[in-house]
Amino acid sequence: MRNLFCVALGIYLALSSFAQDPQGFNYQAVIRNAEGQPLTEQNVSIRLTLQSEDGLTDYYSEIHNLTTSPQGVVSVTVGSGSGMVGSITAIPWEAGGITLLVEVDSSGGTNYNLLGTSPLLAVPYALYAASGNPGPEGPAGPTGPEGPLVEGTDGQTLRHDGATWVASSNIHNADANVGIGTVTPTEKLEVAGNIKAQGSLIGDYIEVNQPQPEEAPIFVVRNSLGQIVFAVYESGVRVYVEDTPITDPVKQTRGGFAVGGLSDQTKEGGVEYLRITPDSVRFNINTGSTGVKATRGGFAVGGLSDQTKGASTDMLFIAPDSARIYVNTSVTKQTRGGFAVGGLSDQTKGTASNFLFLTPENYFIGHQAGNSTTTGQFNSFIGYEAGLSNTEGKSGTFIGYRAGLNNTIGAYNTFIGNYAGANNTTGFNNIFIGDSAGIRNNNGYRNIFLGNLSGKENISGEDNVAIGTLAGQSNTTGARNIFMGSQAGFSNTTGRLNIFIGVVSGVQNTTGERNIFIGQGSGYSNQTASYNVFIGDRSGSSNTTGESNVFMGWWSGANNKTGHGNVYIGERTGFYNLEGSGNVFIGRNAGTYEKGSNRLYISNSNSTSPLIYGEFDTRKTVVNGSVKISEVLQLKPQSSSPGNPEAGDVYYDANSNTIKFFNGTNWMELNASPSASAPFVKTVAVLEEFLMPQSCRVDYTISSIGSSAIIESGIYYHTVPFFEADIGEKVIYPTLDIGDLSFDLIDLIPSTVYYVRSFAVNNDGVALGNMISFTTPAITAPILSTSPVIDITQTSATAGGIVTKTGGHEVTARGICWSTNPEPSISDNVIAAGDGLGEFTSPITGLTPETTYYVRVYATNSIGTAYGNEVVFETAPSVTTVTDIDDNIYNIVQIGTQTWMKENLKTTRYSDGSEVVNITDNVTWDEQTEGAYCWYNNDEATHKDNYGALYNFYAVTDSRNLCPIGWHVATYTEWSSLSNYLGGSTISGSKLKEEGTIHWQAPNTDADNSSGFTALPGGYRYGEFLSMGIEGNWWTSTQNSVSNASLMYLYFDNSILVYYVDGKFIGASVRCIMD
Repeated sequence: MRNLFCVALGIYLALSSFAQDPQGFNYQAVIRNAEGQPLTEQNVSIRLTLQSEDGLTDYYSEIHNLTTSPQGVVSVTVGSGSGMVGSITAIPWEAGGITLLVEVDSSGGTNYNLLGTSPLLAVPYALYAASGNPGPEGPAGPTGPEGPLVEGTDGQTLRHDGATWVASSNIHNADANVGIGTVTPTEKLEVAGNIKAQGSLIGDYIEVNQPQPEEAPIFVVRNSLGQIVFAVYESGVRVYVEDTPITDPVKQTRGGFAVGGLSDQTKEGGVEYLRITPDSVRFNINTGSTGVKATRGGFAVGGLSDQTKGASTDMLFIAPDSARIYVNTSVTKQTRGGFAVGGLSDQTKGTASNFLFLTPENYFIGHQAGNSTTTGQFNSFIGYEAGLSNTEGKSGTFIGYRAGLNNTIGAYNTFIGNYAGANNTTGFNNIFIGDSAGIRNNNGYRNIFLGNLSGKENISGEDNVAIGTLAGQSNTTGARNIFMGSQAGFSNTTGRLNIFIGVVSGVQNTTGERNIFIGQGSGYSNQTASYNVFIGDRSGSSNTTGESNVFMGWWSGANNKTGHGNVYIGERTGFYNLEGSGNVFIGRNAGTYEKGSNRLYISNSNSTSPLIYGEFDTRKTVVNGSVKISEVLQLKPQSSSPGNPEAGDVYYDANSNTIKFFNGTNWMELNASPSASAPFVKTVAVLEEFLMPQSCRVDYTISSIGSSAIIESGIYYHTVPFFEADIGEKVIYPTLDIGDLSFDLIDLIPSTVYYVRSFAVNNDGVALGNMISFTTPAITAPILSTSPVIDITQTSATAGGIVTKTGGHEVTARGICWSTNPEPSISDNVIAAGDGLGEFTSPITGLTPETTYYVRVYATNSIGTAYGNEVVFETAPSVTTVTDIDDNIYNIVQIGTQTWMKENLKTTRYSDGSEVVNITDNVTWDEQTEGAYCWYNNDEATHKDNYGALYNFYAVTDSRNLCPIGWHVATYTEWSSLSNYLGGSTISGSKLKEEGTIHWQAPNTDADNSSGFTALPGGYRYGEFLSMGIEGNWWTSTQNSVSNASLMYLYFDNSILVYYVDGKFIGASVRCIMD
């Protein structure tokens, strides 16, 4: 849209930067948007046009592409733009009446917006000066001599080069100071470069420098950059050399600091006795010096007080056979005293960086190594900032970049490697060797970490040994561990008293304690478990939380995860056991496939029938082979037969003093007839789905009747284990069937352990099946869930749920409760819905529109009332009208759970905005196969507002939706629901029709419109228009065949709502229903 911005114009006349008469004038503007805000830092395009006052003649125009300032300002010189049309010099300024037309495109393009014109009230001198009338010429003055004009800058001095005067900065006058070779002198006279004098410096008193504090230099030589190269202090001399790499071969010869002989100074490469450069210090010793000159010749370093003595005290002594440094232990001027070599960049610092610091008590080699040491003694620190923070720590050996960096008082430590022990402060007696070994150790002590990153995270753990790259890396406070092997104990944090030996052994252990893992990958996955012993490659490698296990052998217990108390000895023993506990497997591959607990395997293979098999929980031992007894086999007398016998079992019966054996069905005396046998019976299971607090169902099987017919069978049950018949309660099966049988036990006690055995009896004996146990559950509240709420209207909804479990006792009541507050209960609004198990639903009525409700189902048994999950829903908003795509407004009505329009539809467009075809011709209407509408008798003005439009079925079912969004043409099922809600088809018509005979023809039988539907007799179209005032016809959206569909019909002289089927081409009314 236009006028998105405005421009505040500010035009001023000033000379542009032209050598001659300026051909332009300056123009400045503030560009703002429509809200008056400046358009800051934005690309804009401005077109300026100079035209006549009446705007009919354009003299000149030009374009400027600019960027606004942060304040929205642009500045241009009119006359210097681009895209010029005309000539600015040809403008008739003398005639006056020139105006400036301004156009702007705020996007920087060519779509200019006209902002208006501004008159130029004064003729710019810049443009009129050249063309205006000249003034009178004044008298000529005397002509002076023409002198030289020398260009220069502030502070330069003039010198004559033989031809003329030129400005030079060789001598620079900076007002208060004078510099030679420098333009920034800091003294009265500063010379940047060498001074050569062949005479003498004469004066009564010459002060080389002003009196300075003791530590300020008394004589200074600076280079061209103003840096001190040579300085003399009260207590000594300091020489500074270039400390950055010198690549120029010429400078390499002269760089640094050198001492040579007098006779060598004229030689290209003279003999040097001392040379200092950033990468080295060199002393060249004349091995042939003898006699008197041997004492004074060469180069010597000594104290100031030694100059007058015949024999000085040596501080540095270098001879062909040795090099010696003598240190005065009582020096107090350590900062400037003696002789020191440092970089140029250090001279401005209060304290120079130490590269080498040796005393009788400490040896510090490296940048700032041991820099903070105060009383610490007998330390050896080598490396950049090694032991930097050490103050009182003693007897430490720190070697490597920042080794022992933060150690303060920690003593007797050995840190070797970059960052080794870098964060140790007070820890003592530690040995850390390797890059970053023990880097985070703070106060841990007596630790040994060998290997890159070994013990890296240890903070306060003590007495640990970690050997290998990343060994014990994550240990923080764990103590007394031994980790040997790359990544051994890698994840251990607080675990203590562990021994992990082998690559990645115990790698995931975090807090587990007192474990011993020996072998590559042994105990690999162990995290928190303790008291395990794993010996062998991959032994116990999958164990996570299992404790108190002993696995010995290659891959022994390799897949155990949570099992505990196992003993596996031998290669791959217990290989597939994941969770079993209390097992003992001995021998290569013993118990490979056993997955249970409390088992004994002694074998040298993976057989499931090992030489010796045992069950610790049942005290059973099986020998799969011959047993030879050389002396006596003693059987302990038993007063009852063993439970769960197998064929071939033998025991000594204390009651009959006989030996009995089990023949697979019965216990027989050794001398019993093999032809007499009891039935064979087996207790199968207590069915979980029938297990209730006071009842259960037991399945058992009689597979053989034995040597004679069955005379009785059933179930024994008791609350304690039993091994004989006639113990506990006896329940007899009502028939003498054999095969798979089931029996229900009742009147049981909730929360009680029961033991059951099936039995069967024939004339030759009683057979007892195996014994199984079960526990009756406690009686609990019912279990149920709330279903989603459906059919939500303004005032009603349908809710329900399902009771899935009774809780062990009869459900005596169930239903629905709801409230406008969370967690509704039976003290709120309630609808009862029967009793027992199963699903139920119920309508909720009397709700408030557009309100949030909370619903839960409930069920009650002898324990109490239980509730299902809470479901939240909101009733439909209280609306009274709906508007279609043509902006027609319809009143609406709530009838039961449905919301209907109270008026017939009269839209001419689908809800997507596309047109519905209007057919006026009768023949065309009958032949139409696409959506169409019409007005009764083609008279829109008369019939639209009361009766709406008539539509064919093709329009009703068009996918573009004839009804407003959120509404649809009602289906036959929805019309049927409406009719049923109003009492059925025979009377619902009277409740739907408008009351009276204003629109309906008399008698309009029984019409009372009690539903509020307000049905009107809009007639229909069957080629021609028929029956207005007599009947109303409404489409449903339900198709019956290719050519027919369903309609609803009301007539003036009865109360029946009629359903009928007719052709899709018929024109009928439409009522929409809310989705």
